[in-house]
Amino acid sequence: MASKNTSGNPEENPEENEKEMNMQFEFINEEEIESVKRGRKAHVVPELVAFLSKAKVGQTVRVPMFALDNEIVTLEEKKNAKAKNSAILRSQAKASGWAKVGIIWDVNNVPFLKKIA
Repeated sequence: MASKNTSGNPEENPEENEKEMNMQFEFINEEEIESVKRGRKAHVVPELVAFLSKAKVGQTVRVPMFALDNEIVTLEEKKNAKAKNSAILRSQAKASGWAKVGIIWDVNNVPFLKKIA
């Protein structure tokens, strides 16, 4: 015969532990959920997407509007800005139908997109 734990500690009392578990989960109707959108909205530049859609495989496009600001001085800030702009440029290329894109940065921090596929 199992003895009942009266210590008050849920880890030592299986019945209390089961009650706590039932309090953490419950079935609800989906209409009761107030959800929020995940992630960020994609920033699409219609003119750029239209221009990129005309490119052929192997062509390279200079995109000065996404050049890094000259006020960025630290290497860490520069890396973060390049990563952010590269992500935006990839989504522009994807929106224009490019299957694969290469991003090249010149010495003046201006990006070039190469249509690979």
